[in-house]
Amino acid sequence: GKKRLLGEEKRMNLEPANEEGIRYNLQEPYGSGWFLIRLRLHEPLLVLQVENDESGKNQLVVEKLANLFGHFSDLESLSAE
Repeated sequence: GKKRLLGEEKRMNLEPANEEGIRYNLQEPYGSGWFLIRLRLHEPLLVLQVENDESGKNQLVVEKLANLFGHFSDLESLSAE
C-alpha cells in the first residue's frame, strides 16, 4: 500500500477528491477546519493554506506540519506571510 505523509495522524484526514492540491480535513485537537498544500503557479514553491473555525488552532496545525516537514532538508522552514 501507499505510505501517506500523515497516515498515522487520525485527526488529519486526507480528502482524496481535490483538484487544487493536497487537502486534509481537521478534527480535534486541531480544531474544525482544513489545510491545503499546493504548488504555486509561476514559481517552484509550495503554498500552505490553513483554515479553521476555532480560534488559536491554526498555530497547532502549523507546528505539527513544521515538525513533519522539518525532516526534509530541501524545504525552507514554515513561516507566515
